[in-house]
Amino acid sequence: MASTSFFDELLHSIAFPFKDSDWVKKLAIGFGLTLAISIVPIIPTLLIAGYCQRIMKQIIIEDGEPYLPEWVNWGAMLSEGLKLWGAGIIFVLPLFLLIFIALVFMLLAVAGPVFFIRSNGTIAPAGSIIFLAGIGLFIVMMSLVSLLSLAINLIQGPAIGHLVAKDSFSAAFRVGEWWPILKKGFGAFLTVIISTIVLFGLAFFAIQILSITIILIFLLPFLFLFLTFFINLYTYTFYALAYRYGRRKLSDAS
Repeated sequence: MASTSFFDELLHSIAFPFKDSDWVKKLAIGFGLTLAISIVPIIPTLLIAGYCQRIMKQIIIEDGEPYLPEWVNWGAMLSEGLKLWGAGIIFVLPLFLLIFIALVFMLLAVAGPVFFIRSNGTIAPAGSIIFLAGIGLFIVMMSLVSLLSLAINLIQGPAIGHLVAKDSFSAAFRVGEWWPILKKGFGAFLTVIISTIVLFGLAFFAIQILSITIILIFLLPFLFLFLTFFINLYTYTFYALAYRYGRRKLSDAS
């Protein structure tokens, strides 16, 4: 595997969830937990994150192939998931802030001109300026959201991989430790982002197919939840593969 290209590793890992003899049972549990998110959101989310972390450990720490671990020791899985999920939330906090500011500007564009309506029903020039300024600033902020989202996705992979490798929550934020891995495996992490976008695109396409049918549209909520679980499964697996690939390249260069 050391001489294999990262793209080959990625392709080789696509079928891993279905290679286990108990894949139906294990995926059914994951799907059930994803379904439970709509009722009790936090606990199932953390359990799924903890399950994904166990897959990452197999790849990063044990240098093995991706596989579906057993759904056992749920308490430890909950704790591991909390670390993984918590680190991810902290990384996206700046994104939430930018989105909030963008929504404030949109609200300004919509509500601001109301205060400049003349008695004859027309809007004063100041109201038009506020509207245009609000829309313009909204577009600028959403453009920044897109750029920041790409940057976050790029750094989140090595950060989360480092958290798993060191079994430490703080390791995700020790940038100096995982930055060399990101540099050496930059192409791999970028490939993960592109692959994830493709997965989302395929999921969206499948949802669109169901949404235009009368009978299958009733399966739409279940398909959405099922695809959500799979996207999580593959995203964390790809992150782990990219981290291991970057770490190998760094080791070979030293």
